[in-house]
Parts: sequence; C-alpha cells; structure tokens
Amino acid sequence: MARLLAIGHGGQVLVSGVTTDLVQGELPAKTSLRDLGEHRLKDLTHPEQVYQLIAEGLPETFPPLRSLDSLPNNLPLQLTSFVGREDEVAEIGALIGTTRLLTLVGTGGIGKTRTALQVAAELLDGSGDGVWFVDLAPLRDPSLVVHEVVSALGLSVPPEKTATEVVIGYLKPRRLLLILDNCEHLVAAAASTIDAILRGCPRVKVLATSREGLNVSGESVHRMPSLGLPPEGSRLTAVQASAYGAVALFAERARAADGRFALTDQNAVIVAEVCRRLDGIALAIELAAPRVKVLAVEQLSRRLNERFRILTGGSRNALPRQQTMRALIDWSYDLLSEGEKIVFRRAGTFVGGFTLEAAATVCDGDAGLDEWEILEILSTLVDKSLIATEIQGSQQRYRLLESMREYARARLTESAELEATSYAHAAYYRTYAKQQRDEWDVTPGAQWIAPMLAEIDNFRAALAWSLEADPIVGAELAAALCRFFDRLALQEEGLRWIETALAAERELPKPLEGDLNDARLTLLINQGRFEASIAAGLRALEIARELEDDRRLVVSLLALSLAFTTMGREDELSDLADEAAALAQTLGDELLISRANIMQATRESVDTQRRREMFSTSIATQKRLRRQRIAGLSLMHWTNFELAFGDPATSKEIALQTVGLCRSIEPTMYVRSLGMLWCAFLQAGDTAKARATALEQLELAARIQSRSTAGTP
Repeated sequence: MARLLAIGHGGQVLVSGVTTDLVQGELPAKTSLRDLGEHRLKDLTHPEQVYQLIAEGLPETFPPLRSLDSLPNNLPLQLTSFVGREDEVAEIGALIGTTRLLTLVGTGGIGKTRTALQVAAELLDGSGDGVWFVDLAPLRDPSLVVHEVVSALGLSVPPEKTATEVVIGYLKPRRLLLILDNCEHLVAAAASTIDAILRGCPRVKVLATSREGLNVSGESVHRMPSLGLPPEGSRLTAVQASAYGAVALFAERARAADGRFALTDQNAVIVAEVCRRLDGIALAIELAAPRVKVLAVEQLSRRLNERFRILTGGSRNALPRQQTMRALIDWSYDLLSEGEKIVFRRAGTFVGGFTLEAAATVCDGDAGLDEWEILEILSTLVDKSLIATEIQGSQQRYRLLESMREYARARLTESAELEATSYAHAAYYRTYAKQQRDEWDVTPGAQWIAPMLAEIDNFRAALAWSLEADPIVGAELAAALCRFFDRLALQEEGLRWIETALAAERELPKPLEGDLNDARLTLLINQGRFEASIAAGLRALEIARELEDDRRLVVSLLALSLAFTTMGREDELSDLADEAAALAQTLGDELLISRANIMQATRESVDTQRRREMFSTSIATQKRLRRQRIAGLSLMHWTNFELAFGDPATSKEIALQTVGLCRSIEPTMYVRSLGMLWCAFLQAGDTAKARATALEQLELAARIQSRSTAGTP
C-alpha cells in the first residue's frame, strides 16, 4: 500500500489490481474504477495493475503517476521482493545526502546489490536526471570499466575522443545517481573511473558496491551487516521472530518455494537457529529456504549442523562468512544428482548468462545428455536456487550468480574439466559467431544484433581464453565478430582482439590470416584510419593471390576498392575494380558480379548514363537475391554520386529509394540515408522539405544514442 501511495498525487484514490478483483460488483452507485495500466512500483518487482477511484465529489484529473516507468532510470526488474533491510535503506539514503561517493562493503552474498537497487528506487522522485545502474560483474578487462558506464548511459565513443572524455562531457551538467555494482575484482579501474567522474561532474553522486573500499578521495564506506538475527537461546513467537530481517527473508522465500510453509510459534525457534547458522547472509538464506520443499525445518537444521562440523572440525564459532557460504554451497552441490553436478559446474564457464542451446553443447561434453535432459536439469537447478533465469526479448536465458559461478569453476578445476569445458565454450561461440556473420547481410539490424548483444560477455571470455590456449579458435572467433564490434562502434576493441590473434606465436593458416586482415580493413576504415586500412587490405589481397583462391581474391579486391573509393584514389580503384569485375564474371557469381559492378560505377571516369545502368542492374540483382543490406549500401553509393555529378531531380529520386529501403534494414542506415535525402531536397531548392528531413534525422539519431544499452538497435 505504501508503494502504491508513493506514485499518486494529493486527492487521488488509487486501488490495486487485487483489490479491484475483490470489489467487482460491490461498488456503490455512480462509482467506478478507471484502469491506469501497469506500473512498476519502487519494490522493483513485477508491474502492478493500478486503478483510480471515480466518484462524486472526487477530482478526476491528475498528472501521470510517478511510477518507475515515468522516471529516468535503468533499474532492472527484480524477480523477488525486498525483505529485511527497510531501516538500512533509509539509513543509506540519508548517507548519500551527505557524501558524493558511498561504497557498500561486505562479503559476497550479503545483499549489497539488492540493497543498492532498492536505495536507488527510493531516491527516485522525479527531480534531477535519475539513477543509472552499471553492472561490472561480467567484466574481466579493467579497460572496459569506463566503456560499461558508456553503455549504461546509452552513449557512443567517437574516434577522436576517449570513453572517459565522453562520460565526463555527458555527466558534467547533470544531477544524477550512478551505481557501480561489483567493483571488487576491478578495484583500481573502478576507482580511477569514479575519481574522474567526481572531479569532473560536480552534481553527480556515486553509490558503489564492493568487497573492499575503493580508496577514492572523499569516499564514505558503509559496511553492510548481516540481516538481523534473534538473540541466541531466545524463545520467540512467530510474530516476534519475523521482526528480524533474516527470519523474515527465510519465511518469505520458503513460502515462495512451498505454499504450504508457514512461520509458526512452533517452528520459529528452529528457523531462527537456521538463520543464525547461516550468519544472516542473504544469499545463504536464499539458497537454504527452498529446501523446505524436501526437508522439514528440523531436518534442515540438523543437516546444516552436520555440514558445518565437517568443514570446521567442530569450531563453528570461528567460521568466516565466506567459508560459511562455501559450506552451504557444498551442501547444496552434494545433494545434486551426477547429471546435475556436471551441468552446474560446466555452466560456470559462461559469463553474463547463456541459452539452452549453448548449455546443450558446452555442458554436455562426454556426459551423453541430450537437449531435453539438459533443459530438465537446468529447470531443477533453477528450482534449487543454483541458477537464475531471465527473459530477454522472447528468449529465456540462464545465469549463475557470481558466487555460484566462482564455486562452479573451482569444481571444474578440481575435476580436471576446466580446459575441456573452456574449449567447448570457445568452440561453441566461434560456431555461433560464424553463423551470425553469414546472416549479417540478409537479416534486419534489430533482429541480427539483439541475440549477439546478449552474448557479448561470453564472446569476450571465449576470446580471452582461446587466444592464449588455442590461437586458431581465438583467431577464427575474432575474425567472425568483426561486424558485431563494428555495429556496436567498438572498433578499437575488435582491433585489439585481431591484433592479438595476428601476433600469436603459433603460425596461422593463410586463409585465416587473410580473414583477419579483411576484418582489420573493415574496422579501420570505419574508424577513419584509411592508410592503415589499405595496408590491411593489401595484405589480405597478397594472401588471396598466394592461395590462388579466386572467390577470396574478389572479396579482397572489393574491400580494398572501398578504401580507395573513400580516399578518392581513382587510379588504384580502376585497376582493382576491373580485376574484380573480370574475376566475378569468370566465377559466374551473381552477387559478386553485382558488387563488382557497383565498384566500377563509383569511378568518376564512368559515363553518367552507363553508371546509372550499372547501379540499377546491380541493385536489382541484390534485391532479387534478398541481400537487402548490400542493396542499401549500393543505393547509398548511387545517391552520393548523383549528389556529386547528377541532376537534382535524379538525386532526389534515388535518395527517396535509399531512404525507403534503409528504413526497413536498421536505424543507423536509415539515419545516414536521411542525411542524403535532405541534401537532395536542398539541391532541388525545396528548403522546407530539406529542413523537415534534417530535423527527422537529428531526432532519430538522438533516440538511437539515448538507448540505455549500447548497441541496442
């Protein structure tokens, strides 16, 4: 009720969906309930259907409800309610009012992240520029910390600026709260990023979570205590026990797992004892409570006692919290079947989540489990709170909490499976990246990038492992991800992986070296580094000639021709375009012929009428072959040349065709095509349409840049 009250306005009567169901048919005359739709409340769980009471004497018109949907934030939806730290949330909120950097410090699993999110939700009041959440848990490369902040803020980094400069420039005039979560494994990089933000952005405040302080000037540290526990030996009723956060959390989660569970005067003492044995650590309680489905509370208490005695030699009082967590996870792990153990520990190879298809390949190995068996095991592990689920778009993904992932990887090492599972992980994502690369020019941008974006942390982990352990797999993956990094404007990162692959001590097969140089050319040319791109293209061309592979040779010639076209080097372009066209004709490949003809048509020396015929015929072929993205790029070439050498009427006609096609491919191409269209309108003297189109281009570009996830199409 307090959550509902917080989103309303003075004089407004709000009713929850549950209450609305109860009063149907019972409302007085001339009284009704107006549906205000679903709204996210500040408990961060699933949206609530909200209604407004309409009755005589009550005002009817109010501003929009102040729910999370209407306030600037990217706070993630939580699958469970927030229990046990309400007073601490208020205390932390007050501390933020007195400092610009507050770090929540505590052991893993104690509840730092969930508390930080709840504090942020409570502080959202419609003033300022909102709260923004940055999750550092999936990262391993310190240089990516500031890029993760860029992504969370929905920004992009132009070639002439650093990521830090972009972040500072964006945040300097704004008043907001930035949350950096899970800093402990990247303390130095996180501290450096936060220090730069605090010094350059006077109205920004930072709330960080870590297992240790960040040692940044002006930092205030709040050490997160365990959840509240009843005094040892106390005899409490259910009402008295539930006033302690640890017991309240256990009861809530146990009830969610088994609707028959209830905290009673009879079991309250035992539940309190279980919570004490778990040291009031939130994650430990979250893992233990669902066991009430298969164990009575008394059995649960005895089993925990046995496990702790084994691990500590009877000295439970000296047990560090992390060791307590290990004990509980050991116990949960020991309860699993052999198949569940295999899937759980091998799932520790994934970073940032995974799909069923990925698990079926990576977690199976030599276990002989099919996809249906893997699905059944994953469902069981979700029920046992060892793996979490999340919905991204229309796809369900699985994710290990960071503590669970570290434990699973330790078990992989103990079982001598880490190397084999890491190879399976890298090999799976190499195959997946190659499949997606092959679909690049036939799949609309949003459809292509969304599933790839969900795997970015797995791509990075697979690259980091394979480029050291198996350079061939790593090099193949780096080459296959070229379009992906380019689409996300992460050309510099893509180039780092490629350069690492090319510098490997192990000699690469010539075709693979050629692929890497083709990928380098693409990334370099889109950074505006034309001379370097030509050097990469010349090496790819040299390799293609050595291999006597005509198809590869045509592709390399076309890529290099694009670089020469961009630089206006007509002489070199002519030779390359002629050779590519002749080879494509010999191969009889319609798509390659059409692409070679486009390169021919971009030459300034080509007769205007001949150029138009070549553009028209080639684009028609590309459309017939359903290569819409290539056709869109070809239309852009045509529009550029009409703007430079054609008449205004033709320029406008071709520009309109370009806009029509690019609109259906992806927003970035659509933005570029709008720029060409307003130039065509301007050439034709239609300043009103030129102005309107330019405004549309600017608005669309701003919307793309303001996405809360980098690379979201």
